[in-house]
Amino acid sequence: MQSITLRPGQTFDTGLPRDLRGFFTISLTGGHGFSTHVDACTHKRSGSKLMIRDITGPATVNLAPSGASNFPANVIAYVHFTIIGRTRDDDIVMQLPAFDVSNLSTFPVATLLERNGTIHIQVADQSVDEPLSPLATGVRSALRTSIGVDSLPQNARTDVTVVFDVSASMRCTTSDDALAAMAAFAAGITSVAAQGKRITIATSSHPAVYRKAPGPDAITTFVEKHPGYTSAGWDIDHHDIDPHDAMVVISDDMPATLVQHPGTIHLLTATPPTLPHSATHTLFSEELTQAVLSGDISRMAHAAENMINALARKD
Repeated sequence: MQSITLRPGQTFDTGLPRDLRGFFTISLTGGHGFSTHVDACTHKRSGSKLMIRDITGPATVNLAPSGASNFPANVIAYVHFTIIGRTRDDDIVMQLPAFDVSNLSTFPVATLLERNGTIHIQVADQSVDEPLSPLATGVRSALRTSIGVDSLPQNARTDVTVVFDVSASMRCTTSDDALAAMAAFAAGITSVAAQGKRITIATSSHPAVYRKAPGPDAITTFVEKHPGYTSAGWDIDHHDIDPHDAMVVISDDMPATLVQHPGTIHLLTATPPTLPHSATHTLFSEELTQAVLSGDISRMAHAAENMINALARKD
């Protein structure tokens, strides 16, 4: 028996034709029930095993909760795919990564597809390995509640520049709680919108504090370091931002120097802003601020959905 460990997002060539036979073995923590849906093949489920044969096209194995619209919190799915050989010694067992399916309505575990005459297995790409603060993790969980997923297709992901307003006016208009909530919100949404992409952190006085941030949680740690809110006005303009980036601005209003940015603009603010027609915003009321700080997923789900749609350019 041959054993293979697969990574998130990996595509593996089995070297076998479409008439291969195999089965997925699926288990969930907590003994939670699940259902499966698969297209373009003959399949039959018995308990934890899902038999697969006669693949006629891309066959995606979708996992869904049983008897509920969403999986509960803190549910991990463990999955193996076994290709049946002529004898048990010829079997090939593929261990897929553990998938966090908490709060999801459905999850595409893997896809079997034919390329150049052989069947490939394409493992789901999931963003759970991104290190995030507890608050940012709650925001990402809110996405799962609102849209049922916590990842985007590759063509919907984008490089992101996050711009912090460090001018003196921020101390008068924006509380520490609101700043912490906005940073966590930006980190949680960016972990999905920019998964596998570049994240740049800038300020109103410096175009690139981090030209390539180590990850989305650098957004929250930046605020935790208490940047000095002492500058006067804005010393950067849209020429300092990569024109292809989606831009997230954390400020008490949309600065005129950045309005001409040709890409997506989304403002996080604690005060009602004056915005150009092309920009979108999330207003951090006291209710939304406390929802983020307390990890209240249901109360921030709508705002999370609106921001991810803005960054992914969905209407």
